[in-house]
Amino acid sequence: MDKQKGNIQFRFYKEKDEVYLVRLFNKIFEKNMSFAEWNWYYKDHPLVKSFINLAFCDTELAGSAAGVPFVFTTSSGDAKGIRIQHAMIEAEYRNRGLFKQMIQNISEQNVIPPFDFIFTFPTRDISLKCFLDLNYKTIDKLFPYFLDIKKTINVHNKDAGYSIQHEPLFDKADALFISDCLKQYTVFVKRDVDYLNWRYNRKSGKEYHVLRIAGNKGIEALVVYKIFEPSNTIDIIEYFARSNETDVVNTVINRLIAEHKKSIAGFNIWMAPHYSCYDNFINAGFERTDFVTNFVVKKISDESKVDYYNFENYYISYGDSDIY
Repeated sequence: MDKQKGNIQFRFYKEKDEVYLVRLFNKIFEKNMSFAEWNWYYKDHPLVKSFINLAFCDTELAGSAAGVPFVFTTSSGDAKGIRIQHAMIEAEYRNRGLFKQMIQNISEQNVIPPFDFIFTFPTRDISLKCFLDLNYKTIDKLFPYFLDIKKTINVHNKDAGYSIQHEPLFDKADALFISDCLKQYTVFVKRDVDYLNWRYNRKSGKEYHVLRIAGNKGIEALVVYKIFEPSNTIDIIEYFARSNETDVVNTVINRLIAEHKKSIAGFNIWMAPHYSCYDNFINAGFERTDFVTNFVVKKISDESKVDYYNFENYYISYGDSDIY
């Protein structure tokens, strides 16, 4: 069969399609995703309903792309966004427009209430072009900021109590604390208890940890992190602090160094100049790296008054990506 000429048919997910999807994912990305991990992404999700578009050539899966729903807190109340993820094309079927068509299919499926916008994080120019051709907009570029362990300053509040959970479990107090830390932003993923316990569950295939630092008024800082073993660095997935002081950042860094026996080479975090904690991370020694992730958005609700195209309205963390 000539795979560049075979007839392509598109359809949305049916039960047991994951047999094909997981096999193709592991082949293309050279991963070892389990069915438990796939179920975590698409069946254990708090909102349940996902949009997975598949492209078949006869009985062979040629590619797929998925849209996963999230609840956002906005200036106009709760809104629903769709994150595009796991877009993949079998090598023999590339350059036939499958990627663009699957993204278009998902976009059309969601141009109905109650979804307000679609977002994604392309890193490759060819993927970005497909989104731009479909009237998505790049509203900004995200950069990791890196702290070399050699530049850390051993400053922290020795009176502060702290705890580290190696199998995260969140409660209402955590969710309320996070919500309070984010209230200055106009658009961000709603981190309620159900979301937090789903997002950082070990079923994701990743080992997340939670550092909590206590103060006189309860939680002073809450940090979700994981170790990126190839470079022996710590990815700061979420950072929330009651006080925007550089000493709080230093306390977090030094607690994590102590926990991991000073074997860590450095720390990574997504950061943007409009974040309230930005200056404190810079003062602590974090520096912007060159790796670019595009933050791409398409508004699909004519009724919403939220400006989804202004990046300074957003709080975006590693935790909002399907990669970290």
